[in-house]
Amino acid sequence: MIDLPEEDPRQWDNLAAIRHLSQAELIREAFNLADNRPASNKHAFGLWADGNTDGIHYDIQIRKERE
Repeated sequence: MIDLPEEDPRQWDNLAAIRHLSQAELIREAFNLADNRPASNKHAFGLWADGNTDGIHYDIQIRKERE
């Protein structure tokens, strides 16, 4: 059981109606999405994930190589 502020249940009801889901299913989906978020932004940055590369230095180096 969860307790939502007064205005939130109306928003959940509207969204549930738009998505053709019950309010309970919509809330379950929201919790599942929250549980599956990456713990940090490292998963989103690819090349820069190791944190050992300075982006500006890298950009300058690449530009020099292209000259």
